Amino acid sequence: MGIDYVINYGCVPKEMLTTAGLLERIKAGEQAQALISFYRNNNDLRPIEDMGGEILRRAADGEHETRTVMVADLLKMQQELQPLEHYCEGCPANAMKRPFGCIGHINYPISQQAEEWMLAQLPHPDYDPLPFLLLTKAEEFGCTGETGRRLRDQVGVIFESGDTLARRYPEMDISADQLFEMFYLIESNIPVKRAVMILMFMGAIERNMEANELMALTPAPPDLAERLPFLLHIEESDDRSTADLKRFLYALYRGLLLDRDILLDV
Repeated sequence: MGIDYVINYGCVPKEMLTTAGLLERIKAGEQAQALISFYRNNNDLRPIEDMGGEILRRAADGEHETRTVMVADLLKMQQELQPLEHYCEGCPANAMKRPFGCIGHINYPISQQAEEWMLAQLPHPDYDPLPFLLLTKAEEFGCTGETGRRLRDQVGVIFESGDTLARRYPEMDISADQLFEMFYLIESNIPVKRAVMILMFMGAIERNMEANELMALTPAPPDLAERLPFLLHIEESDDRSTADLKRFLYALYRGLLLDRDILLDV
């Protein structure tokens, strides 16, 4: 369970299998390995052909479905990707530096450590006036935090913590629930201009800039990667959720450089 995201960059694999088809086959491989690990860790040595189980998919809106699958069928779906892997070599959208690296995943539940990290990254009103001004308009963007708050009712499903954390400013409070809505729930995709805002809010790119400089980022000029590098790195102290979030932000950055939206499945 989690958030799937895709840099919306055209390629042969997407033309042949569709973006949804790629996601389905990648997930099939992950589900197969999870089931195999479960059986083997419980000293179940049955052949893979005899392995099966139930897969639960839960969406952020609370909807969920359960289906029964066979591991062999999942592996067969995954194997359909192998002849297409070479197309990913050198692809500018390959943010993860692996086959089909334009596709990433943020696992549920999102940890409290990751939420604390997000709030700590937010801009300071004195040092980052422009991104802070944009952040004050969170509710105007429709990010009140109400939907995010409801997702915490089942503790440990979407969020690890049932408590809403917030960053307190003299002018307002910004909650982690609002950030979740802003990042993932406004639309089924993240347009490039909103990606720039998210990158600035999280300190993933330089944010001490004037409004005209911000406007000049889209569409991206050819030398943008040199002038505006990605500033975040995965640290040893990062837990899984924090590392997932940093990879997501890097995908937004690659989308900015390519002038491509990010597609979401939440």
